[in-house]
Amino acid sequence: MYFKNVSVERITLGLFYGGILLVFLYSILLLVTTGFRMFAYFAGYVFFVGLLCGAGDGTTGEFFHWWVNWKGGFQDAAAAAVANILGVMFMSLFLRVKSWSKIFYQTSVVFMLGVGIISFLLLAFNSLVIFDFLGLIGLLQIVFLNVAGFQAVRHKVPESKYYLISHLIFGVFIVLFILNLFRLVPYSFWTQYAIHLGYGASLLVLSLGQGVRMYSYYTQLIKEQREKQNLIKQRNETLKEEVITRTHYLEEKEGNLRAIIENNTSAIWLIDDQYTLMDFNSIFGNNWYTAYGQKLVIGQSLLDQIPTEELKVQWKPRYAAGIRGEVGTFNDKYKILDQWRNFEIKAFPIIKDDKVRGVSFFSTDITDQLNAKKRLEKQNNLLKKVNEELDSFVYSASHDLKAPLASVLGLIQLSRSEKEPINSKKYLDMMESSILRLDRFIKDIIDYSRNARTKTKVIPIDIRLLIESTIEDLRYIYEEDRVKINIDIQEECKFFGDETRVKVVVRNLLSNALKYGCGHDTKNIIDISVEISPSELNMMVRDYGPGIKPEYLHKVFDMFFRASETKSGTGLGLYIVKETVHKMNGKINLSSKYKQGCTFNLKLPNILDVVQETTPSKLS
Repeated sequence: MYFKNVSVERITLGLFYGGILLVFLYSILLLVTTGFRMFAYFAGYVFFVGLLCGAGDGTTGEFFHWWVNWKGGFQDAAAAAVANILGVMFMSLFLRVKSWSKIFYQTSVVFMLGVGIISFLLLAFNSLVIFDFLGLIGLLQIVFLNVAGFQAVRHKVPESKYYLISHLIFGVFIVLFILNLFRLVPYSFWTQYAIHLGYGASLLVLSLGQGVRMYSYYTQLIKEQREKQNLIKQRNETLKEEVITRTHYLEEKEGNLRAIIENNTSAIWLIDDQYTLMDFNSIFGNNWYTAYGQKLVIGQSLLDQIPTEELKVQWKPRYAAGIRGEVGTFNDKYKILDQWRNFEIKAFPIIKDDKVRGVSFFSTDITDQLNAKKRLEKQNNLLKKVNEELDSFVYSASHDLKAPLASVLGLIQLSRSEKEPINSKKYLDMMESSILRLDRFIKDIIDYSRNARTKTKVIPIDIRLLIESTIEDLRYIYEEDRVKINIDIQEECKFFGDETRVKVVVRNLLSNALKYGCGHDTKNIIDISVEISPSELNMMVRDYGPGIKPEYLHKVFDMFFRASETKSGTGLGLYIVKETVHKMNGKINLSSKYKQGCTFNLKLPNILDVVQETTPSKLS
């Protein structure tokens, strides 16, 4: 019978402590997997409840004698104090007290602090009062925890029913144990192990409640995870649609931008802040290939693709300035298809989020614009010159036309009133002189008009014959026996030019030399020398007359300028020479020393090559 009782007792204790160990390990596992402090409090509560129970059945002294020796007989009080504190801490978290009553939560905190401080002081002084104190506290705590369970159930805290049931069961066994102490119930197995059975049942129910809570927790997690997955799936679908829409939009914008870039008349290229070529249009690519014989590669440094070191030195500072955020304008010349072209290049930084991300360049071929501008400037200058000359021409022409006519009219009036025939002849001679002067002026106007409007006609010219015939035409203005004209002509080849214009130039130069270079008190000699080469004609006309003062030399070729007031003249001759020579792409200059004569040097291009190329039959 003894062994039977011993076996039942040991089996009961073994099951109890085995359950205690399982619940302890179960709580540690939950603590590790979830990280919730609640399971740490519960594991500590289980451990110290086990120590407290072991004090009654001798297990603590048998297996934890170090704990007994350390506490010196107060191990039960210490275990009870810690178990009470951990039990309240677990209750506060498991029942979520703070969510439904801040006052109850604060009361729990005060209870834990009071138990802890008083127990520590009593243990420090080894006071036996601590056993009575903890016994009273144990009863109060049972009541307090059951009240908390009722309140939590009332506030519908999840799994609060498990907590209430566990502590009601524990309360029943505690009452049974106390009734036995007061001999109100007989001593038996149930009264002997009332605390074990109560704690065991209470811990099992609490463990079940924690399991249910964890199941609910993980069920909620799974639900939330599924919802998140569904939300992620929906967002992915939405994002996919947005990506498709955005892609279409970007493709459309890229197509529009590409169309703008490609349809632009400028060469366009873009680099990033590392000099990498990001994009370019076909004009830039074609010009690059034509100029350097290589194709551009997007994604590579444009500096590395520049073929010559000279261009790298020229362009690297420009790229660097653009990357620093500077706007630039450059004017360059590049050889395209063996022809030099002028380009205006503009650089604009690409700025995003207040930071330079790259540079865009726009290169426009302005060769035609510059040529048009030059032509316009030339035409404007010509028009200005024509207007100035027209004003001068109208003024002087009206004067030079009116003077001879007025003179003739006056002489006619004198002739009518003159009775002496000899005087009438004198008047007629004077009339003739005025008319000849008027005739010369009209001829000069005709020469000027013909030179300005007649197209150039190139034919072979016999220079000697042209000079001799011109001298013959000018017989009326000089006496042959008083003027000596020396002609020296050296011809390497035939001269080709505009015969009419050459004749105008020669006639005016000879006329000028005869009028102003030959007088009664001067050396009446005119030297004419001509050299003809395949490239040009050089003619010199020199007289030994009074010459021209230095202050007048720069005005000699101006319209209506007369260096001498003593000689009659229209003032158009040398101007017509200058304009005619210019029309033939030649040059004319004058050198003169006052009282030592004048020397005119004429250069005209020999248009032999043009004639041979265009009219070879005439040369055969």
